[in-house]
Amino acid sequence: ALARALFPRGNALGRTIYDAASDPLTIIGITRNFVGDVYEFQHHVFDTALLPTPPRVGFYALLVRTQSGRREAVLRAAQRHIGAAHPLAVINKATTLAAAKREFEANNRNMALFLTTVTVLMLAVCCLGVFGLATFNVSSRTRQIGTRRAVGARKRDIVAHFMMENALILTAGTLLGSLLALAVGDWLTVHYALPRLNLADLSAGVGTLWIVGQLAAWQPARRAARIPPSVATRTI
Repeated sequence: ALARALFPRGNALGRTIYDAASDPLTIIGITRNFVGDVYEFQHHVFDTALLPTPPRVGFYALLVRTQSGRREAVLRAAQRHIGAAHPLAVINKATTLAAAKREFEANNRNMALFLTTVTVLMLAVCCLGVFGLATFNVSSRTRQIGTRRAVGARKRDIVAHFMMENALILTAGTLLGSLLALAVGDWLTVHYALPRLNLADLSAGVGTLWIVGQLAAWQPARRAARIPPSVATRTI
């Protein structure tokens, strides 16, 4: 259809036409009823010209399969052959797939390391807070502890009391934090299409925080159990 439109008298083969850049193009073949881009040329789908031009891309990527242990040698040889075949070619980067994979995953790996470091630091700060709170409770209730020891409380009873008290505080804190994390996660999912918070990961984090918090309160609870009963009589 395009040949008939351009050359109504026929004899289009071998004739010269010009593209949008005024470059001459020689017609070397004519196809019958070739359908072009139906979305861009809805009413002229048969008015199509095929231009066998090389792809104009900024770079080419070549993959070479090698035997194990010969990657570096083959890589250097490939660069030499490419340079000999195409003297004007610029080889921007020559590497192995293993190195390319490491480079591709470097950002994710660094981010994971950074977030892990931040998590550990926050966990350490939480432990210091629990330790300080437990130590303060023991120091401010020395007379009460001595009185309980004087009326027959055993050391393990004192330890159990402070550990249970700390467990209740941790449970309340982790429950409130979990609800807040779920609410913030749902908000981010609705407004920014981020993935929902994994309940398994949240449960693992809560469990780890609870156990570490209990371990942080163990030493102050043991110190409270070592308070002698005579402390109660000294403060009367």
